[in-house]
Amino acid sequence: MGIGGGAVLDAVAHVCYKASTRRTPMTKTAMVRARMEPGLKKDAERVMDQIGISPTEAIRLFYRQVSLHEGLPFEVRIPNAETRAAMAEVRNNRHKLKSYRSMSALARALRA
Repeated sequence: MGIGGGAVLDAVAHVCYKASTRRTPMTKTAMVRARMEPGLKKDAERVMDQIGISPTEAIRLFYRQVSLHEGLPFEVRIPNAETRAAMAEVRNNRHKLKSYRSMSALARALRA
């Protein structure tokens, strides 16, 4: 036997009331500003475009992961002495480094 019309309306009203009194998410009004190298920004936004998310969504995802992990969502380590020395050598001798326009150009040079 079905529920009477009044009981159904009471049930619907109760559900609607419960839904309307639930805590709603806060509006997105906080702003994050950051400065970075233009090349890094361009490269990262190209990747974001390929996976279909906006920079805002990517930042929100990063913040959510930091919140969930209660820390950075990836390992961050201080380089050891050998790595720091190698990094300094590259920085100090950047003008001596050979660059290539493509991976195939690099591969050709390595085979030569």
